[in-house]
Amino acid sequence: MTEEQKVSPEQAQPEAIVEETVVAEEKSEVEVLAEENADLKNKYLKSMAEIENLRKRHKKEIDDTNKYAASKFAKEMLAVQDNMLRALEALEKAETEDEHLKATLEGVKMVSTQLENAFTQVGIEKIKSLGEQLNPELHQAMAQIDSEGKESGEIIEEFQAGYTIHGRVLRPSMVVVAK
Repeated sequence: MTEEQKVSPEQAQPEAIVEETVVAEEKSEVEVLAEENADLKNKYLKSMAEIENLRKRHKKEIDDTNKYAASKFAKEMLAVQDNMLRALEALEKAETEDEHLKATLEGVKMVSTQLENAFTQVGIEKIKSLGEQLNPELHQAMAQIDSEGKESGEIIEEFQAGYTIHGRVLRPSMVVVAK
């Protein structure tokens, strides 16, 4: 062997140190890239979840808008129903043998029933009041009177019927409660 070919142990060590340093740098680069990849993946997943939540929220808003779109019109129609019921009450009190009046009574009953059916089809329901305990979310107490045999807060008379639309109060019942 010639002197040029012989490598002393001191000369070999710097090459090994350089190789170890290169390997360590490559490992740290891989770790940095892996962390960046994980970070980007987390950001992507969060963005996708946020988009899905926005989609769901938007769909719910559209559904609610469609569900309650008839509220304003329904409130106006409740006044019509109230007047129909007043007319029925007046015609029933008249108790006459007049055939025209009887026919009018039947016609008003039919219109009132048809209106109630239309309310039901769009999710409008009458609030049950008589005999129930006063619920401030559903009932508006207009008066309070002494009444024997009735519990305090029990509804004993209804001035005006209340209605809900898909569970949301459209108009509270106006009631009289027992003291």
